[in-house]
Amino acid sequence: LLAFYYYYAKTSAQTAQIPVNEPFDDTQSWQTYRNEEYGFEFKYPEDEVIPDTPVVVEGPYAKMIILEIGMGNGISIYPRGEFDYGIENTPVMSSTNVGGKKSKKNFWEEYNTVHYHIIEPVSNWITCDENLKNCNRIRLQWESAEQLRLLNQIISSIKFFEPIPVDQKTNK
Repeated sequence: LLAFYYYYAKTSAQTAQIPVNEPFDDTQSWQTYRNEEYGFEFKYPEDEVIPDTPVVVEGPYAKMIILEIGMGNGISIYPRGEFDYGIENTPVMSSTNVGGKKSKKNFWEEYNTVHYHIIEPVSNWITCDENLKNCNRIRLQWESAEQLRLLNQIISSIKFFEPIPVDQKTNK
């Protein structure tokens, strides 16, 4: 009993020295990518490159924003949908939250790919239907556990806001 008391007192004293009111945030020193047209932003490491102008996808769909982490891996954001060429096999599906918005998550383990579909309406984003076809998409693809950890940190930093119409941006 005396040994337990000694251990408890020593452990409690050590625990009390740990500052509990200092939040740990790996992304504090990261840069912020902000897209006024589609009303979202996210943080990313400064050694990663974001294109100044999003890549334009030809056809009925608008822009996609790409953050590449290694060859062909990274995050792609499709606010207005993308071509529904599909991925073979059925994903593991779940409900989640991205940037405070209700979302669906489709995970294909065999392809190291996740699609997040924002279900709750976001201004200037195409709204998803029940079968998630012709739908907005945030696509993650990775090769290593480290890349996946980085992509998850980026996803957790996404915030949505009211977009600024293109004509208002040019009048400033």
